[in-house]
Amino acid sequence: MAKNVDKDYYELNLSNYDENPSVAFKQVVDNILDEYDENPFSAAFQSVWWEFYKKYPKEFCENMGKIGYDGVLIERRNGVKHAIIYNLDKIKVLEIKDINNN
Repeated sequence: MAKNVDKDYYELNLSNYDENPSVAFKQVVDNILDEYDENPFSAAFQSVWWEFYKKYPKEFCENMGKIGYDGVLIERRNGVKHAIIYNLDKIKVLEIKDINNN
């Protein structure tokens, strides 16, 4: 997934780890795998976004969908839930209301 982003940006971020792209990529993957768990919004996916996609949010969402993650529901404090949708085709509009005109 990391290689599906702008080549120059990818190489620049790898250079933060090592000047040899192969060694750098292995270090990044090892770091990400150390953080991986079953939650699709885990630290691992956040690391992939941060290292390779922070300037490319659309591409991140598209590539998350390509690897099988349509979205994730994250529960925060006090039962507040946030839906993060990667695959826009999965959004179904049930109703539209104009909140400006009562």
